[in-house]
Amino acid sequence: MTTFKDVQYICPFWHRLAINAIECGEIIDGAILSHRFASRAACDAYAHQYCRSFNYERCPIYQMAAQKIAESGDEG
Repeated sequence: MTTFKDVQYICPFWHRLAINAIECGEIIDGAILSHRFASRAACDAYAHQYCRSFNYERCPIYQMAAQKIAESGDEG
C-alpha cells in the first residue's frame, strides 16, 4: 500500500523502504528486488542520493531496469 510518506520517492521503480533495505518494484515479472544495507544510515543515504531525487537515473538499479524495459520493447 502506498502511503503519504512514499510520495517523497521520485524513482518510478520505487516500491518501499524496509528496515535496512530498499525495495524496487517488478524489474523481473512478479518479483521485488531488495537491496540490503549494513545500516539504516547507509540505506537512508542511498535513498536520499537516488530514490528521493531526480538523480534516480544515475542509480545502477534504475539503469539496469530501464535497459531491461528498453530491450523488451525492442522485441515486439
